[in-house]
Amino acid sequence: RISALKSTWATKGCTPMVKTCISKRGRVNAIGMLIVSPGWRKISLSLSLHRKNITGTEIHRALIRLLKRVKGPIMVLWDQNGIHKVPCIQKLLERHPRLQIFDLPTAAPELNPSEGIWSQMEEGLAGTAPKTVDELDTNVKRVGARTRNSPSRLWACIAQSDLPVN
Repeated sequence: RISALKSTWATKGCTPMVKTCISKRGRVNAIGMLIVSPGWRKISLSLSLHRKNITGTEIHRALIRLLKRVKGPIMVLWDQNGIHKVPCIQKLLERHPRLQIFDLPTAAPELNPSEGIWSQMEEGLAGTAPKTVDELDTNVKRVGARTRNSPSRLWACIAQSDLPVN
């Protein structure tokens, strides 16, 4: 399993705090998709970053990019998040039957291989204290590239999940 825990020194009884001047509105959200080839020979990561809340429109665009990138049938595993049920996505699924959707159970992140992406992102970002959203964006891109460029890190996302795969 991948762990995002980091050790540090602090005065006994005092929780260490890393202060940053980024407001709650200064954030970077991500859509991540692990793409595994038939026969499990290759694995890749599609990662798109957004500085606003992710809506059905962003999910729709990510699925369109996936349809252009991958030929043949596509199995999509995702959680029960309501964003996956918005009309624009439902219409896309109706128009593209090669997108085969498999809903993971509610509140079962241990089954979702994509959770490994977020664990690796948290681990790589731990201890950073960006001063601006641009710096945060740069850090997220750097950590995302580290994960994307490492097949062993990507396979670890599959391995850490409790999803029964053959």
